[in-house]
Amino acid sequence: MKNITRFIILVCSPLLLLLPLNAASASEFLGTFCWRINMVNQEPEEDTQYLNLGISHVGDGHFSVNGLITRQSGIPNNPMLLSGTAEQVGENVRISFHGAESTFGEDAETINIHAGAQVGPPLFNGVVGVNVYYYSRVNVTDPQPIIESQFGFLVFSECPAT
Repeated sequence: MKNITRFIILVCSPLLLLLPLNAASASEFLGTFCWRINMVNQEPEEDTQYLNLGISHVGDGHFSVNGLITRQSGIPNNPMLLSGTAEQVGENVRISFHGAESTFGEDAETINIHAGAQVGPPLFNGVVGVNVYYYSRVNVTDPQPIIESQFGFLVFSECPAT
């Protein structure tokens, strides 16, 4: 009886350790999705921005999101990188993400954002609220961030060419 118990422990224990790893790797990449960002206070001549998110379903209505904000004019060397989560709430999807972008040189600054969005059927358009934190490294005697809150709309669109 001792040998059978020992055999079960030696063989089954490693198999039990593999179960959580298998479950953790079960996310499914759904694709890359884009929305044109129309901020309420945005000037018409300002560059069009796009929210570009790779979305993975991790199970039970939970999603992982990663991506960036791109501009129609490009700026490939300085994207705002994003990461966050999303949850399915009824027919809608609520997204919470944060991002950062830094510029270097004479006018160096860092921009951090914390944002929440909701998109839903039929066209998966939605709304977005953003808190923007600007940190200028030019004026080091006054390191206080400039904080803005912005509101806008998301229009589901094709992803711009990168």
